[in-house]
Amino acid sequence: MDADDWYNRGIDFLNGKRFEEAIDAFKRSLELEPTSALAYDALGDCYCSTGHHDRAVEAYLQAIRLVSIHAPFYSRLGLEYTHLERHEDALKAFIRAVELDPNDGSTLYNAGNAYSELCFYEEAIAAYSRAIQTGYLTDRAYYALGVTYLECGKTQEAIQSFSKAIESCPVHFDSYYALGWAYATLGRFEDSIKAYEKAVDLEPDNADARYCLGKEYGRTGQFKKAIQQYVALHPLDEELALNLFRWLRRQKPPSLFWKLLLRMKESY
Repeated sequence: MDADDWYNRGIDFLNGKRFEEAIDAFKRSLELEPTSALAYDALGDCYCSTGHHDRAVEAYLQAIRLVSIHAPFYSRLGLEYTHLERHEDALKAFIRAVELDPNDGSTLYNAGNAYSELCFYEEAIAAYSRAIQTGYLTDRAYYALGVTYLECGKTQEAIQSFSKAIESCPVHFDSYYALGWAYATLGRFEDSIKAYEKAVDLEPDNADARYCLGKEYGRTGQFKKAIQQYVALHPLDEELALNLFRWLRRQKPPSLFWKLLLRMKESY
């Protein structure tokens, strides 16, 4: 078998998720054709899929040494650096990929993530905005943009971004949850409640969402509904339920609801 035969066999193994066999095939191909950037790239994919991110980095770097103007090599390298939490190296790789292919929404999105990890928030906002313009996974990109706006203290802009994410994907739990938090920071508690209610509808077993919803009910004097969240929360996260109980107690609910809440706590 020649180098191409081993490479094609490796691709078949890779597609069948037989990664160890694929790795062996690509190595055999490279023994016969050491200048095959595609074989190194595929080898990197195998290492990535098996969690050997340091080896994947070396494979992608070797591919880049052989072909230095192929944007996907840099994009995949950036993702491996991200797995290794080498965010500065990841950012450099993503920037080079964007230079080679300015309209790759996936790489722009990943560059935004790298900028955000390094607290370069304005650059992250610009990268996410460009990713959105390409039409790439707009719900995720709008959500990430909203989170970055929150990091910058731009709550109104964050609300707009989370709302856009929900328009793009009406079942995007994270955006409803973040939207509830953003509204609460502005004192828009009724809007916060609506967002948290939708989040709970989407993920009824999400303890954090129920905790936040319970707090907002208590903050607005809806203690019966707050108690319902406490009851639903307790089997999901007992410690978080206790925190909600303590928080509601500090709100000084009417005696009737306080007694009901106390009985609920004592019943567990």
